[in-house]
Amino acid sequence: MNRTASWSPPWTLAGAVGVAFCVAYSAAKFGVEGSMESLHHDVEPFGIHTTIVEPGFFRAELLEDAGLEQPPLRFVEGDGCLEAVEAKARQLLAQVDASRELGSNLAHGNAS
Repeated sequence: MNRTASWSPPWTLAGAVGVAFCVAYSAAKFGVEGSMESLHHDVEPFGIHTTIVEPGFFRAELLEDAGLEQPPLRFVEGDGCLEAVEAKARQLLAQVDASRELGSNLAHGNAS
């Protein structure tokens, strides 16, 4: 029997982008998102799909009404939220690029 399931509890933008004056709240939400991202890899072989919902201000339609056959791992909703997550992604890529050479040289296989 081939079954699939989906789990997409709504989280908050604070799990993707740090929010001023909300250190503990943001830290907790980052942790929840990290655990959901890891859970995704654990349950995917069993046909269970997880989606992290990053809600901003939006209409009440969620993934069920979106007509998606397989929801993405991370679903970002709302104009303000989309912009914030895109800016965070650009920052992360810039940080990866800035540390690429040093980070690559520190790989275990490069130890002398």
